[in-house]
Amino acid sequence: SGNFTLHGSDRRGLEEFEVNEPDWLFVIRIPAENKLVLRKRLFEFGVHAQSLFPTLAGVCQAIRYRYGPKFMKVRN
Repeated sequence: SGNFTLHGSDRRGLEEFEVNEPDWLFVIRIPAENKLVLRKRLFEFGVHAQSLFPTLAGVCQAIRYRYGPKFMKVRN
């Protein structure tokens, strides 16, 4: 699981907002059965450990994923 947020000048944490307070705050739930396909698509668009963490560890993690079984078993 993960949480991704974009922050502007408002310093309040997400837990301080009402669920429907701002029109721009919403939750997108991704079913677990779609996780592998989504991760592969993100990888293909350049969103992976190497691009998010441009260190040797990030490069190694991206290579392990790209040539590992989780990537290979997902059909396009």
